[in-house]
Amino acid sequence: MREAKRWGEGIEALAVTSEHVHVVVRYSEPPIDEFVRACKAAGQAALERAGHTGRVWAKGYDKRFCFDEDALRTRVEYLEGYAKGGGRERV
Repeated sequence: MREAKRWGEGIEALAVTSEHVHVVVRYSEPPIDEFVRACKAAGQAALERAGHTGRVWAKGYDKRFCFDEDALRTRVEYLEGYAKGGGRERV
């Protein structure tokens, strides 16, 4: 979250599991690949400070764009349901 704030990103929703992270971010100027790279680096550094060793992140990421407020709301609601369901897909 600190990294998002530093980049001026508006985080709309966030779900973290032991296997991956989902995040809904509002549009901003920096290219998304630079933001993802920075977040992965910050996460890796935090885990290393906590004693984790080894690789954490896979290469790449999945991005999907929301072109209106309805699409944005749908993604946020999905993540809220995902988090409440313990990381399981909603039916």
